[in-house]
This record gives sequence, C-alpha cells and structure tokens, in this order.
Amino acid sequence: MKKSWKIKVVFILALCFLWLPGCAAEGEAQTYILPDVYVDAQALIDDNKGSNRCEDIYLNEDGSLTLVLTERQRKWWADPGDMEHTILPVMKMMGVSIEYSDDYTEMTCSAPDGVAEAASPMIRSFAWQAELIQILGGSETWSLEVTVVNKDTGEIEQKVTMPDEELDWSFLEG
Repeated sequence: MKKSWKIKVVFILALCFLWLPGCAAEGEAQTYILPDVYVDAQALIDDNKGSNRCEDIYLNEDGSLTLVLTERQRKWWADPGDMEHTILPVMKMMGVSIEYSDDYTEMTCSAPDGVAEAASPMIRSFAWQAELIQILGGSETWSLEVTVVNKDTGEIEQKVTMPDEELDWSFLEG
C-alpha cells in the first residue's frame, strides 16, 4: 500500500512540473511599445486598463503606447478579425475598397471623391491594426505602404509609407 501511494505522489509531482512551466509561460507578460497611435489613445487606455485584455496599458511622454501582455492577450490584440469583420465592411458600404498584403505591410485603397471625412478614421484604424500585427508579431519597427487610388479617375493620388509619411486626404474632399 505504501509503495502505491508514493508512486501516485511522484506521478502527480511529475505532472505538476510538466504542467506548471506552461502556465508560467502564459502568465509571463511581455512589454510592447507601439510608437505610432492612430486611434484615440486615451479611449483605448480607458477601455482596456484593468481589464483582462492586458496586464497594463499606458501612454508614454513621447506619444507612444506601452502594452504589457501575456501570450494569450498578445494573440487577442494581434488578431485581425475585428478589422476584417467591422472596418472593411463599413468601408465597402461607403464605396471604398481595400486590398492588403498578408503581412499587413502594403495596402491599396480605392476611394471615390467626397469620402475623405468618413474614410480617414477607417484608414487610421487599418494602419493601427497593421502596426499591432507587425509589432506584436515580433518586429521592432513597422511600416505600411499605402497607395490611394481615386476610384472615379483611376489615378494614383498618393503613395506613402506610414509612419514616416502621413496621408493627405484633402484630394477626396472635392
């Protein structure tokens, strides 16, 4: 009887040693600094601070945003599902089409005249998601090459690389 009890204890301890390192790895938080914030940073902080979506979130003096995330949280933040199910359908309803590369480093936006005011926040949200996917995927820096095509004329109106260059949507306001 005593031998059977010892075997069970050793087996349980062995399972704990195998299981606990995996739990610790999930619980260990990593710090990510997002240098460019294209959305309302304070609203983002207010919505997420103290939630289970991050361990910590704060705005730095230089305007960058710091996220402290476990692996599970990192996967949630880097999931493009929100963008694909909310931003892109809304843009399509506005007559704006977006094509982008699998690694979120290139985007072509085709927009008709007169939609700048409505489309600009959506493009900023797309840029923010591209930054999240790249930084949380392990890149130290990020970039998004944006080509804007006037849907009415077929002309390339702008070609910029964010964050180094800013989009100018004024050509769509006419």
